[in-house]
Amino acid sequence: MTFSTRLLLLLSLLMVSMAAPGLTRSAAAQSFVPHRAIYDLDVLDRDKPATFSQVTGRMVYEFDATCEGLIYSHRMLMNLVTQRGETVQSEAVVSFLESKDGRSLRFSVRESYNGRMSAHREGSATRNAVGEIASVTYSRNDGDDTDEVPETLPKGALFPLGHSIDMVRAAQAGEFVHNAKTFDGDSISFVDTFIGKDRGTHEASIPDSMKDTSAWMMRVSFYKPDAIDSAPYYESQMRMYANGLSGSFTLETDDLSAIARLSDVELREPPVCE
Repeated sequence: MTFSTRLLLLLSLLMVSMAAPGLTRSAAAQSFVPHRAIYDLDVLDRDKPATFSQVTGRMVYEFDATCEGLIYSHRMLMNLVTQRGETVQSEAVVSFLESKDGRSLRFSVRESYNGRMSAHREGSATRNAVGEIASVTYSRNDGDDTDEVPETLPKGALFPLGHSIDMVRAAQAGEFVHNAKTFDGDSISFVDTFIGKDRGTHEASIPDSMKDTSAWMMRVSFYKPDAIDSAPYYESQMRMYANGLSGSFTLETDDLSAIARLSDVELREPPVCE
């Protein structure tokens, strides 16, 4: 899985809104706040050298809701420079439509490098109930690792929205650790989240209406299912707000270390559903 796809999954997992304690999944979905957020990408200094020494780019994320389901999508463009001076342009476009009951997911993930398509997957995942085995069907499955995509999901695997709901539920309940299996339309990952109190300074781009909104600092680590005892292959740290917006966050892999700085936020009205 490439850095771009991991970023897409992370955003899908984190950039949905939070439900109040004790709400059902359906009631939680109705409390989500649609929004549009823009992030500017830059390199993050760290002691360990990475393949890419320079990072610039932009990411535009949108979360919307209907009375039947939740829609979240974003487009990310990165300009990368290796330690040897080679340049790479990476573009990723992803969209998810997840039912409010957590039983179905439709997904589309496209990646390209230097203008050439490297992966394009579209399909759906369905199950009889949350927590049960799910079947995955691909209407398009193009890429170098087409034989590695799953056709079924194990019991307990969460879709991106379901993972977000449970993760923020844990934060509101005062829990410090959250563990889950997730599916992002491309692969299954084991995800560990460490939740801490927010004591930092909020970004200037946060709307005035959110100045008193609760937030938590979260450290999220992704592991491959066959290497859960090894080091995570992808990590991120971010501020997660109670209305579902993610503040600036870091992205760290063996190849790249970057920071996505929140530069603009537009909060939108939720739909009125009976």
